[in-house]
Amino acid sequence: MWFGNMSFLRSSNPHDEIWKQSYHFIHLTFQEYFTAKYFVERWEDGKDLECIDLDSKRYGRSKISCEDSLQQHKYDVRYHIMWGFVVELMNDDGSDEGVERFLQAVEQEPIDLLGPAHQVFLPANFIQSNYDQRLKRWVLFEVDFLGASYLVEEPNFPARILGLTFHSLRNDERKLLLLDSLRLADVHLLEPILTAVAKNPARSRDLRIAAIKTIGRQSSLPKSALVEVITLLRDEDPNVRYAAVKAIGQQSSLPESKLNTV
Repeated sequence: MWFGNMSFLRSSNPHDEIWKQSYHFIHLTFQEYFTAKYFVERWEDGKDLECIDLDSKRYGRSKISCEDSLQQHKYDVRYHIMWGFVVELMNDDGSDEGVERFLQAVEQEPIDLLGPAHQVFLPANFIQSNYDQRLKRWVLFEVDFLGASYLVEEPNFPARILGLTFHSLRNDERKLLLLDSLRLADVHLLEPILTAVAKNPARSRDLRIAAIKTIGRQSSLPKSALVEVITLLRDEDPNVRYAAVKAIGQQSSLPESKLNTV
């Protein structure tokens, strides 16, 4: 098949003769996906990866085992998305043996013991119960030691781990630190968790307001969550009422029935 007929490839010199043309993916994601697909195929077949040796003048081929490639690049940020594709493809194939072997290889040295890189490597949909607890402990460590969690800012951080961690915090001050950590994160606490905190007068004012602000960062709230926020407009604390107004104002649209209530 001629490369020029592939929709995901482009030539930087399309007017040259075919044999002189070079091609590139229109977006890096395509390259990452096909790399992951090749890796999974070789991993499940127990075969080495065959690579073009770009350092060789003749562009010869070299081989490396899947395990060695994993150990060399599992903390490399350039491979982050590719490893995510690897996990998805393994899950889609339903190969429990391949997945288990991959998990065991991830746990082999080298392992980052001082930073969160090892936790970050474990994609959200690849985490089992023992990894749930590991991630939770790391977030708690960051909150207590650094006053904020940077791990929750990682792409695809599991929302269930966030909820698990939030519930395990025993005082409002630590819960507040975790909520403050979510300002730059893509992951959100589930609305029922936040509205339960916001509506509870036994919680500190700062925590209640932080919960409302966290809700307000979502521009399209579910109807049930929106109803809960609207009820806070009648709260006794004026600061809570003001935070609720701000959260409602962040919504991209409001049903007419809710506008009348407001």
